[in-house]
Amino acid sequence: MKKDQALNQALKQAVDLMNAEQFVKAEMVLNTILTHYPKTSDAYNLLGTLYHQTGKNQIALPLVEKAIKLNNKKSYYYNNLGNIHREMGENKNAALAFRRAVKINPESAPARSNLGNMYVALGDVDKGIREQKKAIQIRPDYHLGHFNLGNAYLEKGMKDEAIACYRRAIDVDPTYAKAYRNIVESQKLKTVNSDITALEDLLRSDKVKDVDDRVQLLFGAAKAYNDLKDTATSWKYLKEGNDLHRTTYDYDVEVDLSLMEDLKRSITAEYIEENKRETKSSPSPIFILGMPRSGTSLVEQILASHPKIYGAGELYFFELLVHHKVKQGKLIHLRDVLPNLQSQDFEEFAKFYSGHLKALPTKAKLITDKMPRNFLYVGLIKILFPDAKIIHCRRQPEDSCLSIYKKIFVGNQKFAYKLTELGQFYNGYLDLMDHWHTVMPGDILDVQYEEMVDNTEAQTRRLLEYCGVDWHDDCLNFHKTQRVVRTASSDQVRQPIYKSSVDAWKQYEQQLVPLTEALNSRKTSNPK
Repeated sequence: MKKDQALNQALKQAVDLMNAEQFVKAEMVLNTILTHYPKTSDAYNLLGTLYHQTGKNQIALPLVEKAIKLNNKKSYYYNNLGNIHREMGENKNAALAFRRAVKINPESAPARSNLGNMYVALGDVDKGIREQKKAIQIRPDYHLGHFNLGNAYLEKGMKDEAIACYRRAIDVDPTYAKAYRNIVESQKLKTVNSDITALEDLLRSDKVKDVDDRVQLLFGAAKAYNDLKDTATSWKYLKEGNDLHRTTYDYDVEVDLSLMEDLKRSITAEYIEENKRETKSSPSPIFILGMPRSGTSLVEQILASHPKIYGAGELYFFELLVHHKVKQGKLIHLRDVLPNLQSQDFEEFAKFYSGHLKALPTKAKLITDKMPRNFLYVGLIKILFPDAKIIHCRRQPEDSCLSIYKKIFVGNQKFAYKLTELGQFYNGYLDLMDHWHTVMPGDILDVQYEEMVDNTEAQTRRLLEYCGVDWHDDCLNFHKTQRVVRTASSDQVRQPIYKSSVDAWKQYEQQLVPLTEALNSRKTSNPK
């Protein structure tokens, strides 16, 4: 057998194994290829794609970069590179890769659609819409192009246009579960309509085999029946969806709780004082943090409505730099890094983060970062940016946890899909925030969601005073502010304040017993 024929057959075998999700066997085939043919760019690209598909992006990245080094003329290599950067939260690098993919092959609908998604993520929704339309023009039967165009319209609050795009995605692919879910998520349902019927018909059929697709449909059905105030049916779908999703990954909540305990032991008041940088940063960050679904999007929308404050959304930079330091030192846990950090490390961290802030499309001197998970890093934030404002969003625990349980999250929220784990994680978060308040008294502003809903103006004045800016009427008209909101709360912040989400958990009180029992195991007093 000729060399090229043998190589091509081996590459095809690897692709077939990957399509069948037999990743271990595919990895063996690809490594064998690279042993015999070490300059095979397709093998490096496929191996990188394999690791990307299995969530190992740190390993995937250099492999795809190696493929590009061997052959920089293949558009889909850059498209794969962009997908990896995107999942790592590196949107600017992702956009650069997708632009290169489009430049090499302007007729690649996937690359154009991915580039459009990145424009939206970077705040240029109109440019994102144009790229999605180009992708659809190239391939009218590209269902992801229609779907992504719908998402871009939704970012602008154009619900009717978004729903029309989701319907076209379904016309192309009648089993595309995400489109069915987005249709019901994008409207307030008052009766059982054709959208709910179509979603349930697909759910009951044998056409949807993929677990993730079934999860999408189950969460969509749960939302629909919650709109209709049929709590029994809504909960049936919601629990099934969460239970099914929880089977798709391994997770031990004790690992997260152990990390929180390590942070409390390691980052003391003395540690902060010894390592605190004295240099003031410009632009100055405003960190808005807490649990997901605790009002962080609302607080950011209010602040971003002020002309002196830019709302940057959920920035991954802080978590990325911490994880980079862990990997760089070939360590396993953050707790292994903390004792060995030197002043130059803190300077490097601050420079890395500040560099990303300066690259944002704004001249504002105050920039919000509303990554909820930054509650883990409050101590490091205080060391790196002593002048930064830290706003902690709190909400009635049962309401917060139920709202989390109702959502499918993008990213690392593995605690969210089982009620007992959710309650345990929530308790750990409260304990850690109590620690931060103890070691940096007076530096963190707590904002209670229920108080914000009950007296928005008073709480808004309190927020603006804390951030050091004057009153501005636009902050009360936050729902009219035009900006990209890429979170599960994007729809809510485009509406005036409403009180229906307060004590919403009580309609599911019996079903939430595992959660409330977990929450009640914490013997600490009520929120301050």
